[in-house]
Amino acid sequence: MAKMVEIAAGIISVYFIAGMLSLFYYIFFKKGNWKKSLLHVGISVFLLIFTIAFSFGLGIAV
Repeated sequence: MAKMVEIAAGIISVYFIAGMLSLFYYIFFKKGNWKKSLLHVGISVFLLIFTIAFSFGLGIAV
């Protein structure tokens, strides 16, 4: 079960990086949608917090 939580956290972190890159693309080149970028960053942070809380609930967090 711990491996599944680690895999989920890894996937969420890749999603977070993609959201941050999209936000930086808007900041530097003024192209794209900043609201959508912030939405993706917010969703990824929420999912990561949920994953950490889930791992604490299972008792596998350090």
